Amino acid sequence: MRAALAAFSVLTLAACGDDPTPGPVLTVELVTPAGDDPAEGAELARLRVQQGSADVVEREVAVEGGGLSADIVLDDLVTTVRVGVEVVGPDGIRIGAPPPFLPIESGGLVRIPVGIPDSCAIMDGMTLGAGRAVVGVARHGTFALTVGGVAAEGPSAATGYLDLLELRAASFDDLGAPAGAARAVPYGSSESVVLSDAPFRYDIGSAEMPVLAADLHDGAGLSSAAVALRPRGAVVVGGSGPGDEPVAEVTWIDADGASTRSRLATPRAGAAAALVGSDVLVVGGHAAGAWAERLRPGADGEPLDLPDHGPRPGAVLVADADSGRALLLGGEAEDGTIRADTVVFTCAATCTAEPGPEWSRARTGFATVALPTGGGLLAGGDGPVDAVDRVTFEEDGVRIAPVGDLEAARGGASGLSIDAGLVFIVGGLGSGGPRADVEVCFPRSLALP
Repeated sequence: MRAALAAFSVLTLAACGDDPTPGPVLTVELVTPAGDDPAEGAELARLRVQQGSADVVEREVAVEGGGLSADIVLDDLVTTVRVGVEVVGPDGIRIGAPPPFLPIESGGLVRIPVGIPDSCAIMDGMTLGAGRAVVGVARHGTFALTVGGVAAEGPSAATGYLDLLELRAASFDDLGAPAGAARAVPYGSSESVVLSDAPFRYDIGSAEMPVLAADLHDGAGLSSAAVALRPRGAVVVGGSGPGDEPVAEVTWIDADGASTRSRLATPRAGAAAALVGSDVLVVGGHAAGAWAERLRPGADGEPLDLPDHGPRPGAVLVADADSGRALLLGGEAEDGTIRADTVVFTCAATCTAEPGPEWSRARTGFATVALPTGGGLLAGGDGPVDAVDRVTFEEDGVRIAPVGDLEAARGGASGLSIDAGLVFIVGGLGSGGPRADVEVCFPRSLALP
C-alpha cells in the first residue's frame, strides 16, 4: 500500500556536530486540511519527536512562506516514532499529530494535519471513490479499512483504505457482492470483522485473499453489538434470528482469528456495549430479562441487578475503560422521541448505575469515536446536523459539552481516532446525498509526545 523506504535518504550529520555517524532522515510536512499554506500567519512552529522510549526531543521549524517542513534524523528504521506539532500564530495555536509509526513503513514522508483545537475541517485529497453513508471503518496502525456503505444508487461493494501518514484515500477491488450498511471492528494486526446483512472478515494486508469467512454465531449482523478488545481481539454480541427475534449467542475472536462462543443471560438485538476494564458491559436491546449484564472474557453473561430503563434502540455506550466507567446516551423512547437523559455506569467488583448529565443536543445518526485519552467524540447526526460534542470522564463526574461543529453537516458517518487523539470522520449522508469526503477533527485534549 505504501512504498516503504522509497523516499529515505542517508545523510552525513557533519552540520549537527562532531559525530559523523549517518542516519536515516524522515521528512515531516505540515499541512492544513484545506491545503492552504500552513506558514501563513505562523510565528513559530515546534516539533516534538520521540523514538521508542527515549526522551522527547523538541525542535523549532523555520517559518517561511510556501510551507512548513523539517527533516528528522532517526536512530534507525525499526523503532516506533511519535511526533507532535504546535504552530503558534497571533490568533492562537494549531496542533496536530500522526499515528505512531515505524519509519521503515512510512516511505520517508509523513504529512501532519494541523488545525485549531476543537475544530473540524474537510481534509483535502482524502476522498472515498464515491459518496457513502454507514461505511465500515477499522484502523490498523497507520492505515484504516473502508468497506461497504450505502451510496446514492444503493448498497455499495466498495472497499479501500485511508493512509493516515500520507493523508490520502485509495481503493481495493470491489467485494463480490454489495455489503451495504456496515460496521467494522479490528481484531488482528490487519484483520477486521465486518458486520452487515451478510457478515465477513477482511484482511487489509492480504492482496490475494482479503475476504474471509465470518465464523460468527447465527443471527450476528448489524443488530449485534461489537467491541474491540485490548490489546487485540473482538467480541460480537447478540443479534437477530428468524423473525427478528433477539439472540443470546456471543462470539469471541482472538488476535489470531480463532473464535469461541458464550451466551448472554438475556437475548439482545440492538444492544449497546463497551469495554470497561477487561470486561464488556452490555445494555438494552432486550424484550425481557435483565436490562444490563457483564461479559467477562470468554465467559457467559452475568445479569446486573439494576433498574430497567427500557431497550432504548439506537443508544450507545461511551466508556473510559481504565476507570471502569461508561455513559449510556441517545436512543429512542417507546414513543419514538429521542432520549436526552443519560446513565452513568461504574464497574469494579460489581456495577452501579446512576443518572448522568442531560444531553442538550441529543440526536440520532451521530458517529461515536472513542478517544485514547478517555471519553469520546459525538459527530454529526441525522437531519443532517454538524454538531460535535465531547464526553469526558472527570474525577467529579461525567460531562457532555459542545466542542464545535463539522465543516459539513452529515448523518450516518463513521469515525476513527489515532493514538494521539486526532479524529477522522468518514462519509455520511449530507443534505445533497451521500458524501465522499473525510473530515479531520483536532480535540483540545490531543496528546503530543
